Amino acid sequence: MLAGAAWIAALGLATMLFVSSQKVSKKGVIEEVIYTMDHATVGSDLVTIEEIEDRIVEAYEFDLVGAEVADLDLHAIEELLDQEPFITKSHAFVDRKRRLHVNLAQRVPLLRVMDVQGNNYYLDADGVRLPLSHHFTARVPVISGQVPAYVWNDSTHNALRDAHRVVDAMQSDAFLSAWLESIHLDQQGELVLYGNVGRFGVEFGPGKDLERKLSVLKKFMKSGANSLAWNSLESISLKYEGQVITRTKPKA
Repeated sequence: MLAGAAWIAALGLATMLFVSSQKVSKKGVIEEVIYTMDHATVGSDLVTIEEIEDRIVEAYEFDLVGAEVADLDLHAIEELLDQEPFITKSHAFVDRKRRLHVNLAQRVPLLRVMDVQGNNYYLDADGVRLPLSHHFTARVPVISGQVPAYVWNDSTHNALRDAHRVVDAMQSDAFLSAWLESIHLDQQGELVLYGNVGRFGVEFGPGKDLERKLSVLKKFMKSGANSLAWNSLESISLKYEGQVITRTKPKA
């Protein structure tokens, strides 16, 4: 019983200290704003911390240093930054030294799109449309050809989603992701893949039966690398189950 009473007393004291520290943290003004951002390797960020700082100043008319801690709406700051196209998630908090921390997670491009209307943009892993960056050009596969306008949730425009699914699946395989460079969408809405070995196209067809097609492609590329003259190939077709059809370039 004594041990239980002591534990309850300790818990009560800890609660009082926590509440007290929280009250202290609400007093005074912000002494410093500290921004951190993942994927912030030098030269590869689609958005910079300086741009995020400018966005804060634009919204609040100052950089928040000197703002009353009690008046600061951390949720509003997060909502503001989550609207930035290159930011997938933000988290703002104030520490005991009255420093405002703003932690940011960037979206990472998966595919670059050049559509029939002349639009040029990225899609990230979630299929979110991102503008091109002023700072960095992401080295990701490019899809061009008869690419429809971006209507992600419209089932009648699924070719772009098919391409996205193919690239996403290939990203999990180091061999295939290193090979893929571009995708052409033909008049029939079928995908043709191009890589960094040879000048042939891989007729992938619609974005279905991914596991089989990618497995066949990988085996073919690995087994054929030592036995085929890649430069003599015009195309490889994976559209038909159980077979790989190769077509050589016509002799001059």
